[in-house]
Amino acid sequence: MKRYKLEDYLLLAGIILILIPFVFLLFITLSHLGLVQDMILDYLIPLELAFLVIPGAILLSLGSILSKTHLKITLILTSILILALLYVMIAPILFGFGSDSDLAHGFWFTLTFIWVGIYDIISIVLGILHIIWLDQKLKMKKNDLSN
Repeated sequence: MKRYKLEDYLLLAGIILILIPFVFLLFITLSHLGLVQDMILDYLIPLELAFLVIPGAILLSLGSILSKTHLKITLILTSILILALLYVMIAPILFGFGSDSDLAHGFWFTLTFIWVGIYDIISIVLGILHIIWLDQKLKMKKNDLSN
């Protein structure tokens, strides 16, 4: 009988929470492509669903702490993810282009756009890395049980 530990469930829940916005993004993109025959990729969906991504990253961090594997890279990526989210939330207010569409250009707007990309990339990388690591861990458990 296979026995899974708490960290396995935390990692699985974190992966699911992080990947839900990207599945939703893919669904919206393919639906729009099918209906209108126009390709629109709404890169803001993972950021708008940060209430799923951030808890997912925290669950991955907790799972890494409990399993004592890949802790450093998980904490670094989670920290960058949270910093990117905070920057994107605060910058439009701080620099004024959040309330006026005429100001949505220039250096600060471009920098905010770059941080949105960093957030999206880091979150998908965090999810994919933990899928790979969890798969390796479960394969090792399977091999240990069979021996």
